[in-house]
Amino acid sequence: KQIQGRKRESERLRESLALRATAMGMHMSGIPRFPNEITMESMDRYRDEMKGYSDKIRVEFERQRNKHFQEITRNLRKRDGYISLVCPKCGEDDHGNRMNGKPYCFMNTKHGGLGPVPLMTPEKAKDWKPPTKKFKKKDSWELDTSDIVRERK
Repeated sequence: KQIQGRKRESERLRESLALRATAMGMHMSGIPRFPNEITMESMDRYRDEMKGYSDKIRVEFERQRNKHFQEITRNLRKRDGYISLVCPKCGEDDHGNRMNGKPYCFMNTKHGGLGPVPLMTPEKAKDWKPPTKKFKKKDSWELDTSDIVRERK
């Protein structure tokens, strides 16, 4: 009974691994496509590969959240003369968004309905004022009676 239970468990594991492998197999090499090709070695290889991907993501996430790393990055940028662009309205850094070839910030919820704002250096951002909306004056018009179709008699 224990052997049959282990076989069932291994079959379930093979099926789930096969489903995962086929779902992710487009960009991962060396993963068998069919359940009968799955071995312990292929499962270990798959696990190690997934662990490597998750470790890379975790390390990068921890590095970005680390205060010391952020301070070192800021100091290096200052030392190397790296001028970062900031949004004058919400203070966000450059996320790579561009409009007509120029960097823009699209954080509309933080802008309070102002729309996209061009990014600029922190010195210019201090003096920046949002553009005023210019409303066009509507000319008053009069009804021209010559354009009106006359009633038939």
